[in-house]
Amino acid sequence: MSKTNNKTKRTWADVMKPFLPPVDPNRVPPPQNSHHLIASDFPAPTGPRCEMNPLADLKLPSLTDFPAWREAQAKLEELAQAESHLIGEIGEIEADLRRNEASTVDAEAAAYLRRPGSLILADGLRARHQHLRRELQILRRAREIHQVHMDRLKSSLAYEGCRELAPHHRKMVRQMAEAIARYCHVARAELLFRDELSNRDMLSLQAIRPMGFFSEHFAALDLQEPSSSVRLWLDEAVEFGFLTPAEHDCLVKKGSLK
Repeated sequence: MSKTNNKTKRTWADVMKPFLPPVDPNRVPPPQNSHHLIASDFPAPTGPRCEMNPLADLKLPSLTDFPAWREAQAKLEELAQAESHLIGEIGEIEADLRRNEASTVDAEAAAYLRRPGSLILADGLRARHQHLRRELQILRRAREIHQVHMDRLKSSLAYEGCRELAPHHRKMVRQMAEAIARYCHVARAELLFRDELSNRDMLSLQAIRPMGFFSEHFAALDLQEPSSSVRLWLDEAVEFGFLTPAEHDCLVKKGSLK
């Protein structure tokens, strides 16, 4: 009797099975020859939740927090109200003089009716008109000067408020630098991973979907290229004191600040 060979021959799928994600029994298989994967092909990502509002716990200053700005704003409103009042009074006098050009007495009477107890003759109305025009000119110049003062005050207060927040911003920029560098390293590794599989004629688009964001922007995101956008950004971070030269080198070589 011939002996039966109970040894089962292993296929390539059996060899690769330990390296592939587990198959979801509820997974709907993609159409034949499809290059698209579905979410159930991969486990859900783990890690800290992304905050929807990163400024929720941060108290940001505003100009109204500063008494000096509130005083300056009140002064500006006071000047604006005075200007509006002058313009109204000038308009009334001009209307009286214009409507009653033929009768000086009528112009004087119209002005008296609006302000009983304050009799101003026509010559006085004209003099009053000239005086108010001059006062309006001075008032407008005062507003311009005060506005210049407010612009300088705004710049000074903004500097004061931002100076207190500068350490927080520095921390954010350093986090950005580390995240960008880490992403560049991981994206480069993903690109090299697919390229190597392709070189070995082992790249299956049904199992590994190319996500070539890095390859499309290789020139901008190549940490090994000194003239790339990401390297220039890191150089600027060193120039403005967000990173030390040693930290810069660590990010380029390892994608980490340490």
